[in-house]
Amino acid sequence: MMASKGVKHVVWVPFSIDRETYTPPPGWVEWRIELFEQFTLRSMLNQTFDDFDIWLGCGERHKKITDAHRWHPRVRIVHGNDWPLNELDADFLAISRIDSDDMYHKDALGHLAAEAENRCGLNLRAFVLNKNIWWNRLEGLIGPHVRQRTTPPFVTRVYPKRFYHDADFFYKTFYVAHGAATIRAICKATGEARGVEPLEIANMCCIVKHGSNTSLVKKGLEPKPLGPEDIEKLRASGRIFDMGRQEVEWELAKYSVRPEDVFLTPERQYLGGEMVSA
Repeated sequence: MMASKGVKHVVWVPFSIDRETYTPPPGWVEWRIELFEQFTLRSMLNQTFDDFDIWLGCGERHKKITDAHRWHPRVRIVHGNDWPLNELDADFLAISRIDSDDMYHKDALGHLAAEAENRCGLNLRAFVLNKNIWWNRLEGLIGPHVRQRTTPPFVTRVYPKRFYHDADFFYKTFYVAHGAATIRAICKATGEARGVEPLEIANMCCIVKHGSNTSLVKKGLEPKPLGPEDIEKLRASGRIFDMGRQEVEWELAKYSVRPEDVFLTPERQYLGGEMVSA
């Protein structure tokens, strides 16, 4: 079925489990699927704005696992460049990116949809959700998320139909480094002025830290939870919100995290070789 005229909204979730440089231990892919469904997907399904599709980008390396999984009906798997762009007939396509282990605030897509509508008549058609928070599941800590050298990965692109139906242009401007690099690529391809367009609405995304360092786990290395000294340094630098347990639960409820999932015990943490559960 063709999308109606106007703006078609899609959330793009790059499920980055297929890089050849990764040597994840057994069970890691299944654990990442569970993590996506428990947090990222739930945050999307509970949005106050609901008129959008969910496209999950998967590669070929673990296709047997991802194809066999019973996904939620709203999740559409996209392998490689097999984007269903020709099925769409909207005047504009707005694509918002979120990682498969992070979460949207319940009002995030409402703000993104409104901003996308505003930009349909503008030359610069990409913007970044800025000023987000992070949550460490194992220690139950949350705080402001700061990127020192790059903009956050939560980019929304707004493509007119003539651009998203042009496969060469679309892939040239979509598969680039996230953040400011995305905006520069679109501006260069369209001959527009360069610039970064942050959307300064605080705490619309929550970056999930897993207690163990997944960048190590997916390379087959030993996970390293935060130690007391690490936590103290974060407190001293203002990177942790001064909240009690109940306040943390209330804050994370805005991202659709259930109270029982806020504080993760070591017995429920992925520890490199296998998933151990309570």
